[in-house]
Amino acid sequence: MNLRSLSYVILTSLLISNPVIGQRKPVHALHWDFHHSQELTGENSIQKAHDLTPTDRAALITFLEAAMRPLMGNSEDEIQSASELRHVAEETRLRLVDLNGDGKPEIILQAMGLKAGCGATGNCSIWVLERTATGYSQLVQGSTFKVQTFTVQGEQTNGYKDLVLGMHGSASEQTLFLLRYKDGKYYRSGCYDANWEIVSEDSIQQLKAPKITPCGH
Repeated sequence: MNLRSLSYVILTSLLISNPVIGQRKPVHALHWDFHHSQELTGENSIQKAHDLTPTDRAALITFLEAAMRPLMGNSEDEIQSASELRHVAEETRLRLVDLNGDGKPEIILQAMGLKAGCGATGNCSIWVLERTATGYSQLVQGSTFKVQTFTVQGEQTNGYKDLVLGMHGSASEQTLFLLRYKDGKYYRSGCYDANWEIVSEDSIQQLKAPKITPCGH
């Protein structure tokens, strides 16, 4: 028996005696507590926020005016006037959250309304900003995701808390994007489907907690 034949016999024996060998490692569902997901309202707008200094408020509005103009379209009919654009920026929702534990909160911004480019189902652009000596660094860019909710996870990656962004699909379904921090930005680390219903041929079962599976499974 030559070496190739002997190797084949040994590998076959191992697979028979231990069928786990050679199998793909199963993908585990995301650990996500939907009770901690946050959906901001107009009461959380930049204009109404009490924990912003006038300087911070003005700087954020200026940032959003520049960031939102491309999202609102480029045709003459779609581009808003300067006053309308400023109003949309002022109505942007805001939450301050310390994501890296340095005592200085990062800024989560979420657009609001159709004029800001939100979808009909409530999915809107979201930004995560970090203050720097020269302005704001975008940890998450608004053109990357349109979502309805966000969740600050307990787990951390490279010193920053993981984020889960929830995109509204239907009354019983959400698509979840897991974001982890690396090299100055958040990157999408996973995609999951959250479903509050199990549909069979003759019934629909409502779940108290969603079934979470990797996207496409």
